[in-house]
Amino acid sequence: MGDSNMAELSKSTTPVTVGMLTDVTDVLLAGIKKLSGRMAELEKAPLVYEGPHEAGKVYDKGQFTTHNGSLWHCNYKTASRPGDGPAWTLAVKRGADGRDAK
Repeated sequence: MGDSNMAELSKSTTPVTVGMLTDVTDVLLAGIKKLSGRMAELEKAPLVYEGPHEAGKVYDKGQFTTHNGSLWHCNYKTASRPGDGPAWTLAVKRGADGRDAK
């Protein structure tokens, strides 16, 4: 239900029935169940940080490494360098150096 529908519903003078509440509860519980399943799957595979990138090292799908100050996600098994092709996805781009950085 969108925001505009919620705004209309909040102005309604129609009495709420037990059946309406049951329907809403069923929808909410189904959504919660779906999200709980997704959360459980995500928690099974925590982020795996491999440290700074090492040339020649083989990285597996799902691992993370840093290279030139940026964080990279490995999309599939590779020994390539982050940024050199589709094996890597930039997760967090390096920020600007501070004033005193040399």
